[in-house]
Amino acid sequence: MITKRKNPRCKEDAERLQAIFKNVRANDRSMTQEKLAFICGWKTQGAVSQYFLGKMPLNFDALLRFSKALHVDPAEISPSLAAQLPQPAILEKPQENIEGDSEERSQLYDLMHLKESIVRFGPEPECRIMYEQAKESEPITYRYAWLRARGINPENARRFKVSEESMEPFLFGDDSVLVNIAETDIDNGKVYALRYGNDLRIRRLFKKLDGTLLLRSDNPGFFDEEVAPDQVNRHITIIGRVRGKFGSGGL
Repeated sequence: MITKRKNPRCKEDAERLQAIFKNVRANDRSMTQEKLAFICGWKTQGAVSQYFLGKMPLNFDALLRFSKALHVDPAEISPSLAAQLPQPAILEKPQENIEGDSEERSQLYDLMHLKESIVRFGPEPECRIMYEQAKESEPITYRYAWLRARGINPENARRFKVSEESMEPFLFGDDSVLVNIAETDIDNGKVYALRYGNDLRIRRLFKKLDGTLLLRSDNPGFFDEEVAPDQVNRHITIIGRVRGKFGSGGL
């Protein structure tokens, strides 16, 4: 039986590539293998994994895609392959503004496609929050830079559909909201998604000094609701702060 020996260059390139990726990810936690695959123009994360593991040797095309996506010289990934490049590689950083509708621009690096989530709650008293992607949901595209500028880690971004009229005219039924699930401390007057018993509610919240929670609707047809501290702990969980909205409700 003949055993195939791995190409030493392939193994060394893979190790350098992984090290560069880890360094980039240390400074930008939103950089995942899935995001890197999207930046490079591959449909799935599988190609990235194959290159990282050295199962697939780098070629000129893959080398240039990785170097451009990770903002490094091709020689930092594969010195031997870079020396054979027919012409110097020009590295370009992602453009700050997305304009036009060309294919090149539509594949820009800094995009995140976020579908709506369905939220479910476990039994009391833990009321564990579980998220499930809505299968029929059309994704909305956000820029990673836009999220980071607002202090939102993309891993903590969720979208929920608005299902009631309590926040009209700020939010209408069938609109969707972008929620940062890492923001659970109440900033009085801001809008939050919360668990109310077994339901998802969107409300402006105010917290009193004694711990009483005031739930306010923008729709004047809905009354304010005060929840005592002991009831807050039992029946309410702050899911996160609403940081964006999308929809044509009311039009």
